[in-house]
Amino acid sequence: MLAKLKYASRSAYLYLFGTFISNLGDGIFTLIISKVLYDKTGSVSAFGLVLIVQNLASFLLNLVAGYVADIKRPQLISEIADSLRGIILILSVIFLGAGDIVTILMISMILLNLIMPFFRAANFKIVASIQRGKLRLLSLNGLRSSVNQSGQLLGVALATPLIALNLTRLALVIDAITFFTSVFCTFFLKFRRERQTETSNNLGLKQLYTDWFKLLKSLFISKKLFLLVFFASIDSVIVAFINLMEIKYATAILKNSVYLTVLDGTFALGAMLNFTVIYLIFEKFAFARISWSGLFFQAVGFIGLTLTRSVYVATAFMFIIGIFNGASQSLFQTQLHVSFANEMKGKISSLRDAMVALLNIIMIPIFSRLLNLNLKLGFVIFSISIVIICVTIFYAFNQKKLQK
Repeated sequence: MLAKLKYASRSAYLYLFGTFISNLGDGIFTLIISKVLYDKTGSVSAFGLVLIVQNLASFLLNLVAGYVADIKRPQLISEIADSLRGIILILSVIFLGAGDIVTILMISMILLNLIMPFFRAANFKIVASIQRGKLRLLSLNGLRSSVNQSGQLLGVALATPLIALNLTRLALVIDAITFFTSVFCTFFLKFRRERQTETSNNLGLKQLYTDWFKLLKSLFISKKLFLLVFFASIDSVIVAFINLMEIKYATAILKNSVYLTVLDGTFALGAMLNFTVIYLIFEKFAFARISWSGLFFQAVGFIGLTLTRSVYVATAFMFIIGIFNGASQSLFQTQLHVSFANEMKGKISSLRDAMVALLNIIMIPIFSRLLNLNLKLGFVIFSISIVIICVTIFYAFNQKKLQK
């Protein structure tokens, strides 16, 4: 699939580079905050509490974010969101010397995730609307997932010495720079003719209600489209579970918290190579026939993690989870892009993210407790849940294609 990059446009390259550099900083920040919170509390529950708060905020803000993305220029929204995130991190560096490190990092993480719904809704529309040359949308989504995870992977590699040397401020500065670089890349993107233009300057509650009512009504009429949005959220829930369990698994099973970086890096490496699964398998089959497979192999990977104490075997299973997580996310995102009109894409992205947030709000407290009480039992129950979802997807989509 990498050979297909020669058919990509300049805008596609800019988009992919901006995604890469932004996620490099995110990889550093996420790893450091999970390590700091675990070191201070000795429990995954502290990090789980942060995830619950940010998902609750995300759930509420997505109603507004999707609406705004559909009536305003998504390019402008993305630029504003990245600029604000960079400013928040710079302010965090300034205040870090005057307050408790855990408090500052938690506040920073929550503020960043208040902005995230607007960025994600805008970004969802951008990837489907930019000039991409002869590159297929599924290929672009696969490459996007790859550079997303390669940025995370490099961020993990950089985070290892930063964690060892306790250079939290430097990590925040690097993260801020990545957001400002992403603004630069987004500014120079060029779009196809069907790019959504700004249609209103009024963000009225009545119009917001009307637009969401029309969308939800159409989803309930076409239940397969509703199921598509729901199932498209599951891969992100799996990522949240991984963020929750990694430090506990590295410490309790592999007996060394440093292996957190190995597990996270191997997952990112697998997700970075997701385009191989897309090229070899997913592009050769209809969505209805292959949609369940990515989730199924992730469930197999989690079961495998319960059966080993070897870091080498564990990294192999994390690689499997990563490569199928990235491929599955790309597959479902592409299907969402082609199944809905451009004026609905912002709200569809936000609806999917709201579902992710709601599922995480339910999943995180349950599995935080399970992982603390019995790590392997938590893995098994989570894996069985994913397999049940796979069976449901197979029966929902296998015989009939969704309307495009």
